[in-house]
Amino acid sequence: MHEEVGARRASRDGLPALAGCLAAALTNDPFLGWVSRLGKLDLLEFFTGFLEKGFERDLLIYTVADARSVAVWTPPNTPLDPVPAHLPEELVRHLRAVNDAVPAISHSELEWIGTSPDWQGHGYGGELLRLHFEYCDRLGVASALRTYNPRSQSLYEKRGYTTHAIVKDPPVLPTWWMVRPAASR
Repeated sequence: MHEEVGARRASRDGLPALAGCLAAALTNDPFLGWVSRLGKLDLLEFFTGFLEKGFERDLLIYTVADARSVAVWTPPNTPLDPVPAHLPEELVRHLRAVNDAVPAISHSELEWIGTSPDWQGHGYGGELLRLHFEYCDRLGVASALRTYNPRSQSLYEKRGYTTHAIVKDPPVLPTWWMVRPAASR
């Protein structure tokens, strides 16, 4: 299916459209909403900066159909970024707790995935997951992610993920670490 919808590795040239897609898709994300309440957060600015750094770090950035959907993964076994101490104390505590629960297996982590609201329900996000599963399976590594959204948890379970850990700090923002093992070769 990825040939039909044009799933491909994204290029830096598409950065404005990629950032716009993620900002629009994740407007109601529980984690980003919580962070916004701790301090002003401009999603377009955030994702533009994140993707600029992602292209520099060679993150695996994929898109479908002219940035209708975007997904960003770390290459396998990428070390976690240190938690910046200048962030609000509650956020630092949360991020450290999440980092402490990271799966201790060889994996590629899904950092962000989002489909523009007008294009949700067309299978674009699922296609990006499938494309990455092929990559992980070929390398023999798991795919891992963290989600803050209980509705997303069930969608990921349907794609073969299981819950590895649940972080409940703060209690208002439970975080699920989920893992999909590599398929047998």
